[in-house]
Amino acid sequence: MSWEKEHIPQGIYPSEIPFKIGQPKKQIVPKTVERDFEREYGKLQQLEDQTKKLQKDMKKSTDADLGK
Repeated sequence: MSWEKEHIPQGIYPSEIPFKIGQPKKQIVPKTVERDFEREYGKLQQLEDQTKKLQKDMKKSTDADLGK
């Protein structure tokens, strides 16, 4: 219990803290939503990679057409 007092900023009293120090955080976002988000984020990353590759290929093609 003494270590908790050491981690409380000066001027803040334990009665003013609305949560217990060291209490595990509650999962705010459901796991299914988190998994869906990660899946969609992965798809977005793939699209970005494909877009970059396409831009690079188009530049090579354009440069070749112009004789560079």
